[in-house]
Amino acid sequence: MGSFRAVILSLTLLSQFYGGFGQYASSSWGNTQTTAARNNYPGNTYYGWNGNSVAPGRVDTNRYSRISCRENAINYDCLFKDVHIEENEAVSTDRFSDYGLPHASAVKSLAFTSSTVRRLPAALLDTFRNTVLLNLQDLQLRTIDRDAFAYGEQLQQLYLSSNGLTQLEQGVFDSLRAMNVIMLNRNHLSFLPEGLFYRNEMLLSVSITHNSLTRIEDSTFAYNRYLESVNVSSNSIEHFDLSRLTTAFEIDVSHNRLRQVKIPTELRRLFASHNHIDRIVTIGQNRKLKVLDLSNNKLTTVSWASMYSELEELDLGHNEIEDVQHVHFPAQIKLKKLLLNNNRLFTFDLSNGRLRQLQVLDLSYNQLTYVDSNSKIFDRLQQLYLHNNAIVTLRLSANNSLQNISLSNNDWDCANLRTQLALIDPSAIRDANESSCPQGYIIERRLCCKETKIVYLDRLLVAIRQRNVFELAKRNQCDDYQNAVVDIDMLNAALATASVQSLETLRSEVSELQSIVVSLSVEKQNTEQLLDKVNHNLIVQLGRYGAGLEGLDTPLLMVNELITRLENRHKLLRNQTIEKKEKVQLMKKQKDEHKATVDSLEIALNNKKAFLTMIGLLIRAFSTQ
Repeated sequence: MGSFRAVILSLTLLSQFYGGFGQYASSSWGNTQTTAARNNYPGNTYYGWNGNSVAPGRVDTNRYSRISCRENAINYDCLFKDVHIEENEAVSTDRFSDYGLPHASAVKSLAFTSSTVRRLPAALLDTFRNTVLLNLQDLQLRTIDRDAFAYGEQLQQLYLSSNGLTQLEQGVFDSLRAMNVIMLNRNHLSFLPEGLFYRNEMLLSVSITHNSLTRIEDSTFAYNRYLESVNVSSNSIEHFDLSRLTTAFEIDVSHNRLRQVKIPTELRRLFASHNHIDRIVTIGQNRKLKVLDLSNNKLTTVSWASMYSELEELDLGHNEIEDVQHVHFPAQIKLKKLLLNNNRLFTFDLSNGRLRQLQVLDLSYNQLTYVDSNSKIFDRLQQLYLHNNAIVTLRLSANNSLQNISLSNNDWDCANLRTQLALIDPSAIRDANESSCPQGYIIERRLCCKETKIVYLDRLLVAIRQRNVFELAKRNQCDDYQNAVVDIDMLNAALATASVQSLETLRSEVSELQSIVVSLSVEKQNTEQLLDKVNHNLIVQLGRYGAGLEGLDTPLLMVNELITRLENRHKLLRNQTIEKKEKVQLMKKQKDEHKATVDSLEIALNNKKAFLTMIGLLIRAFSTQ
């Protein structure tokens, strides 16, 4: 009985000791174990800039430590991170810890992130000899060793954009026999060495945009018989014979200084905007060309268009074209989009109806006065832009297909305008006269027009009156004999009192004025190039955000559209950010709850362990009695 009482007393003492021991364990032992477990968790291992393991809390300060591929990415087998190679630094295979290891042969795609590689060594591809895709973009690369690609027999895609390359060694790509894609955009290349791509027979696509190239020699792509795409836009190229690219599918030479283009007979798409082109050299019919952009050039005619019967999109905006007739287009042309905005058009006559598939026509910012003969074509269009001309009348039928039409800033006859507006869907009219109407004009549904009894007669009378006034003023200058003599006497008197400058002074002033003219001409040219680049960037950004260019024929309209797109994108991103923050806060709350649960479970577990230990001791003590 005494032993039983001893057991009961021990259990009572244990229950009181249990609480204190449990609290002590949870605040000390339990947290120590948890911290140790977190520090030993594999995910918290820190890798230095070269990928080598570094103890937690330490930073690897050895700048020339071995380079190792430890990062994985979705699009690459190997992603180097925080690699730094200087231009005067010699790098051998000893620097690559993966050299000679079996897994290196399985790497097919390589890229760098958060790195600076100013010199490209041969050791990279010597280590990863089966590389198919090599991304070296945005690395501040300045020098490529002559043998950098000596082990690139398997390389097919090479990306070298956004670096600081100023020149390429002759034959630097000779070992890349399998290469089919190369990008050298946004560097500082001023010329391409002869024979640069001679050994790259499998080359399909070349892109060298935003450099300083002035010429593309005729032999540059002479041995690339499979070449399909060439993009050399945004350079200063004055010579490039496109006809040499006999297999090309797409060519982009926009934003250069070309004066003429020869369109290859197999080409599908040509982008040659923002040049000085005043001549299209035809070398035979091309029945495959679909898209042709020759905007912002100096073309004066479209007679050459008859050689391209399969054209679907033709952009001739911002040129110097004065006349467009139906004879300029082949009978069965498949043209769907024709842009002739910002030219000098006085006449536009497609009355024979050859352009049966035309859907978009832009004639804005020209000098048109009469377009009635094109009524059949206009009825079939979906989009028609006529704003900023001098058009007086328009003829549309009740069954027209117009979805978008612009009519502002013309010389409309009110009676004709009312008739035409009744035939057009109100939702299709997207513009209006922004300023007040001139004297003698009235507003008709936000468009200025003039009430006349006989259309065109009053305009003709105004023109005759202005000519008579001019001729009268000219005649008065000759007939006013006495005043003319007085004026000459006054001029002689003024000359007699004027200070006489020496010949050397006059020559100096002339020379100074000539230098000013030259500097202003250069400034004007630079400004025009800058505006062209800004306009090009606007077009690129609009395309990036999914906006079309129809109706956006001025930079201001493009900027407004881009701002609207960016504001909508900003709102979307802000809403997504708010949602993500709410999710993060929810996950943090759940994490805290889980941590509290884990801590409480650890306390309970420790208490149970202590309780079971004490029970075992008591049972052992009881059994010995």
